[in-house]
Amino acid sequence: LSQPIAALFAAQYPQDAEAMAAAFYQRRPTAIRVNPLRTTDEALTQTLQQEGHTVTAGPWPHCLLVMFNGNPAASKAFHAGQFHVQGLASQFAALCCDARPGMRVLDLCAAPGGKSLTIAEQMQDRGELFSGEAMTGRVKLLKQAFDRCGIERADLIFPITERAIQKHLALVCDYLGYERISTHSFRKWYATEIYKANGYDIALVQRLLQHSSAATTQRYIGIEPQRIEKAIEGHAKLI
Repeated sequence: LSQPIAALFAAQYPQDAEAMAAAFYQRRPTAIRVNPLRTTDEALTQTLQQEGHTVTAGPWPHCLLVMFNGNPAASKAFHAGQFHVQGLASQFAALCCDARPGMRVLDLCAAPGGKSLTIAEQMQDRGELFSGEAMTGRVKLLKQAFDRCGIERADLIFPITERAIQKHLALVCDYLGYERISTHSFRKWYATEIYKANGYDIALVQRLLQHSSAATTQRYIGIEPQRIEKAIEGHAKLI
């Protein structure tokens, strides 16, 4: 524990600083997520205990807290796809989706795949789970995790490129019945809302969009300058 962090604890959490500092030196159990497509909580607990690890139940079904006697990835159960390592906060985030069989779910920035695995397991590998990742080099981590855990819809893993986003946005809009929606629709909406919410500051929006001139930005968002808008608004009140 560094001196600046210790000083920060003492200044901001005087009652709990000592306990917080001590926690940095205590070994904590590793949270894992049981893969119900491959095993049960009880069977995996027994397997891990036979391997020499200490296992206790976590706060939710299919969640175990394990004091591993070595690297979790060295476990035969890990290689058999019976669990994946995932912190409690990440498990909770995935569980909040309340994913169910037959649903269509999108997980953006999905690598290395923990949340996607938890969601797919909740869906019982039935439905459509789109797992996107902006860093193309990490896409293979998603595919490896899906293959190891027996998730068959690995064809829905995709790199987050402009073309891929356009493609999958079109699928979602078609499913919802929306027409003529593209990524530029969201960019234009964002620019327009920023423009309205900041006193019709076209220079601000120009910087945000990285346009070469305010005139370009004005044409892009298609809204008249503040002076003209106020004149129109005043004219409408006179009428």
